Amino acid sequence: MPQEQDQNFSSSADFLETFKQLQEGEKTAEKLETMLDKLEGKLEELLSQADAVSQNPSEKSTGPKPKSRDGA
Repeated sequence: MPQEQDQNFSSSADFLETFKQLQEGEKTAEKLETMLDKLEGKLEELLSQADAVSQNPSEKSTGPKPKSRDGA
């Protein structure tokens, strides 16, 4: 009987360790999902900006022209 108890304890400890690892994996997966969602949002923003620029190439620079140094 003591061997059965040792095996049960060992398998319970293994189960607990596996469960802890699974929880850590789930947390890591959630963090990665959040990071990927942020990256996807940034990529969509960049793509929409690039699309807007390609549709209106004449509006690349709407700021004032720089003045020359000699005052002319």
